[in-house]
Amino acid sequence: MPISESFIEFAKCKSIKDTNFFFSDHVSGTNKAIAFCQDCPVKTPCGLYAIENNINHGVWGGLSIRARAVIKRTNRIKSPHTIM
Repeated sequence: MPISESFIEFAKCKSIKDTNFFFSDHVSGTNKAIAFCQDCPVKTPCGLYAIENNINHGVWGGLSIRARAVIKRTNRIKSPHTIM
């Protein structure tokens, strides 16, 4: 079942005016964004949304591009029809 965008209403990142914070090309910037997401109440649906919609940029749900790719690859091995 697809994840709806309704989680955005409760996202901690709504308080961030500069969304480039989540789209850094540097490891240190990515790590700061990942740390920011750790106590977000909608971290899981946010990460799942990015995975299900093949979003290949930025930090979503505290997951980097690489972390999401690993989750996708792992779940394809387990079952080609489900994520997480």
